[in-house]
Amino acid sequence: PRSQQQTTTPAGKVTRLTDADGAEQRCQYDALGRLSQQQGADVTISVTYDAASRIHQQRTQSKDGSRDMTVTLGYDSLGRPARRETATRTPTRQSLEIQT
Repeated sequence: PRSQQQTTTPAGKVTRLTDADGAEQRCQYDALGRLSQQQGADVTISVTYDAASRIHQQRTQSKDGSRDMTVTLGYDSLGRPARRETATRTPTRQSLEIQT
């Protein structure tokens, strides 16, 4: 049988996850217990939050630094998603897409 292993904090937050193939992911949390970083074999995902604990920015970066994507979210006065900026970078291209 295939299985996975995980390591957790006393509060039950997963800090390390190893799948059946041996691939490992590590997770870090901020002082409020929100996921702030997840590292895999090839990519790192970093997350920041606004004062209302909504995701403000998520950055996905390849381990070798050759690829990078940053998504920045904005919210209206009712807390609904109102703006999304997606910036991507590869060795040969950069782009910015804005959705409102």
